[in-house]
Amino acid sequence: MSTTKQQVLDKAINDIQVDIMNAWKSVMKYEQQLSDMNMDEEDKKILRLLIENEKSKVETLTAILDKLEPPKSDANEILAAKNVLRKAGYHVDSLWHVEDVTEIYVCDSNQAYEVLTQVLDRNVDTVFDAIQDETRVNEIPSKS
Repeated sequence: MSTTKQQVLDKAINDIQVDIMNAWKSVMKYEQQLSDMNMDEEDKKILRLLIENEKSKVETLTAILDKLEPPKSDANEILAAKNVLRKAGYHVDSLWHVEDVTEIYVCDSNQAYEVLTQVLDRNVDTVFDAIQDETRVNEIPSKS
């Protein structure tokens, strides 16, 4: 099985998150050692340098992570986008998100999107049939 770009990206993000966590663990360990009263000043100086180094690593990795992770849309942006589409005549009250798939199944966002595409494409005929049924019930005449 070939690895997709998204899988590589997801692994890189995960690895960076683990590296950040490990760097913070090192900082805590060094700070705990620094509190040892029996340590001479030269050893304390070395520990302070190690702490600085780990904190610098966290800053660098966090900056990289910010570039790699997709931006998160906030609820206001999504609502505004829905309103634009609604004004243009689109029905947007029932939308599906890739997380509806990824929260239940082991797959990346691209695979989840493809699953949703296949499922929704299969249901187009059902939707048109339901529209026809609903217009009959509500006695809305057809143009043809």
